[in-house]
Amino acid sequence: MDRRFSNGGVAIFLEQGPRWLAEICKALTTGDVGSMALAAHDLAGAASVLGVGVLGQHCIEVEALARRGEIDVVGERLPSLMAAWERAELELRSVVEWVLVDPVETPADEQEVRGVCPP
Repeated sequence: MDRRFSNGGVAIFLEQGPRWLAEICKALTTGDVGSMALAAHDLAGAASVLGVGVLGQHCIEVEALARRGEIDVVGERLPSLMAAWERAELELRSVVEWVLVDPVETPADEQEVRGVCPP
């Protein structure tokens, strides 16, 4: 994986992740299973792209439970979801720090592509 891409992707994930988690928690109190399933789905997808599979698996489970309307079970699983988020966040923050400490030069062929393709 291109470390510059992962750095940007990780930064967005670390910013957006708490919003998705907050949406899951809010939906837990309001009973909005649609919003809960959507937030869990979005978080699972992002976690999968960035390689934090344990978090992704928890989110997939929450999404399935929400779609079945099993909000009480989501409430029981919330602590393990939050623990998985905390582990993923810690792991990904270390990746961001590593990338910032170890910058990578842009290869010449990539510079050419940037000149042709708009950002």
